[in-house]
Amino acid sequence: MNQERKEIIIKEIKYWKQTRLLPEQYCNFLLTLYSGGEEDHIKVEEESRSIMNVKSMLTFFFVQFLLLFIVVVIYFTDFPFLLQMAFGLLCGFLILKIAKKTRNQLPQLAYLYFLMVAIILLLLLSQMVEQILPGHRIAMFFVVLLNCLAWLFIGFKMGLKSFLIGGIVGIALSVTFFAF
Repeated sequence: MNQERKEIIIKEIKYWKQTRLLPEQYCNFLLTLYSGGEEDHIKVEEESRSIMNVKSMLTFFFVQFLLLFIVVVIYFTDFPFLLQMAFGLLCGFLILKIAKKTRNQLPQLAYLYFLMVAIILLLLLSQMVEQILPGHRIAMFFVVLLNCLAWLFIGFKMGLKSFLIGGIVGIALSVTFFAF
């Protein structure tokens, strides 16, 4: 078989393996078959994948820590209001940056991070309304409603079902609670 043709087939099999169109064992078998028994590329890919798994797990725990940190700072400390908002925004932007970097390798995890940022934004905005206008139900209703509309927009624009569902449920619940 032509060498150029083999390389095209090997690239295609690697793509199948990466996108999980075929089980990993089948892809490894086909790669070994078409590469003439050279298994070096398989071992290198497995090593890089294990490093990526450890890195993604550490990133996941770091993001969870940031979320916990924001909740603790907002609800359980006596920090000044502006400092709480600054911590929340800083952590939110950091999680957003991590989500954008993670989107290509692990899209499901990136969508979870995007969802966390949306929840952090809702938490910060509701805390801001409660600080500026304490006990004002109409202002809180509009903040929650605008946030849910933003979730709907993001869900339609990016094709994220979780944002669509969250926006619809949030609007329904906020209208229901405001009506009663």
